[in-house]
Amino acid sequence: MSFSWAPIAGIFFAYAGFAALALAMDRHYADAFGRGESPSPRLRRVMQTVGSIGLCLSLAMLVAHSGWALGTLYWLGVLTLAALTLALLLAYVPRLGLWAAAPSAAMAFLASLLSRTLA
Repeated sequence: MSFSWAPIAGIFFAYAGFAALALAMDRHYADAFGRGESPSPRLRRVMQTVGSIGLCLSLAMLVAHSGWALGTLYWLGVLTLAALTLALLLAYVPRLGLWAAAPSAAMAFLASLLSRTLA
């Protein structure tokens, strides 16, 4: 059994996706950019789209690695892990939790390149 980067990419894509979805909400956007700030309707739609794409890429990485039966099961676990991590960070250090989305997305793309699953 050899090591694969695909599950790592799935975790990072899920975290980045959830963080983008959180930034589409007024409360979390204000946590990241200051009280009284809210995303424009266009930015909100963009962040919702980016977040949805991140979650879909997470599913794609895990299904490509493990097949539909186990990939979807792993994906549910990855979603739980990513959501729990983001929720804890938003509760205690909200700015860090939201700003960590960009490096998470970068690491996800790097891991997906290393896994050669999407390439």
